[in-house]
Amino acid sequence: MGFGLLFIGYLLTFLFSLNSFGFIFRLLGYALMASSLIRLRDYEPRFKYPFCFSFILILTSISDFISEGAAKLDIVLPAFISSISAAVVWVELIASFAFNLTLLYSIAVLARRLGLNKQSGWSIRNMVPTGIYFILEIIGMGPLSGNTSFIKYFGLLSLIIMLVWIILNLVLIFSCYMYICPAGDEDMPKKKTGIGFIDKIREESDRRMENAKKETTDYYVNKQTSKPKGKKKNKK
Repeated sequence: MGFGLLFIGYLLTFLFSLNSFGFIFRLLGYALMASSLIRLRDYEPRFKYPFCFSFILILTSISDFISEGAAKLDIVLPAFISSISAAVVWVELIASFAFNLTLLYSIAVLARRLGLNKQSGWSIRNMVPTGIYFILEIIGMGPLSGNTSFIKYFGLLSLIIMLVWIILNLVLIFSCYMYICPAGDEDMPKKKTGIGFIDKIREESDRRMENAKKETTDYYVNKQTSKPKGKKKNKK
C-alpha cells in the first residue's frame, strides 16, 4: 500500500541522517517517501499535501547534497550557490514542518475512516511534540539566533523532543503498515517485517493468543456438556 516504503524513507530521513553524511540519507529518504505518498494518494487524497512538500524537500536535499558533498571533497563551488544556502536552510525547515503535520493529518483521516481509532489518536497526539520542536527551531534560527542563553536552556530540550517525535512517528507509520492493507488483502497472512527477532516475537504472541482462544472455547464447551441433567420425574 505504501506504508512500508514510507517507514523506510522516514527512518532514513529523520533518524539515519543524524550524522556527518546525513545529506545522502535525507535525499534518498525523501525520494522514497515521495514514491510511497504517490501510492497512498489513491487511498486518501489528502496525502497529496505531504507529497508536494516532499518534492520541495527533494530539491533542498539536492542543494544540500551538492554543497555538503563539495565540502567533503574540498571542491570550491560558485559564489551564488553559497549565497543561497541560508535561504535553503529556511525553506527546508518550514517545508519539513509542513510535511510532518500534513502527513500526520492525512494518516489520522485515513485511520479514522478505517475504524483504527488508536492510530488516528496517535496521529493527532504526535502533532504536539512535532510542532513544539519545529517552533523551537524556528525561534532558535530566527529572533534568538546565536543567543547563548537560549542554546543553554533549550538546546538539549530541543534534541530530546526531536528524538521523541521521530520515534513516535516511526511507531505510528509502522503500526499503519501492520494494520492497513489494500482492499482485497484483508484475509492475507500478516505481513512480516523482515527483522528476525521482531517476527519471532509476533509469531509467538499470535500463537499464544490462538492457544488462549482455543482453551477458552474448550473450557466453555466442556462446561456446557458436563452439566448434570435434571432427574426425570417418575410417572405414576
